[in-house]
Amino acid sequence: MDEDILQKIREILGEHCPAWAVVAEDAEGNFWSDYSTPVVGRALHDHASNELSKQLDWDDAEVDWSEETEIEDGDEWKNG
Repeated sequence: MDEDILQKIREILGEHCPAWAVVAEDAEGNFWSDYSTPVVGRALHDHASNELSKQLDWDDAEVDWSEETEIEDGDEWKNG
């Protein structure tokens, strides 16, 4: 993901929202997340996850576990 675009996202959210968190995945499958502060990031992600769980009926969900994602040594979740 282009760093200039990510910086614009941070600036726009910071201008309008004192507490923000964002998660994105680009076309190549690269994961990106960022937040105004670690505490805010955790709280907003937890809240969003809980709201999503309420909206989805997980009993009817079908998951294809055949595709495995391997993480190489040294790879970590990275935040902007």
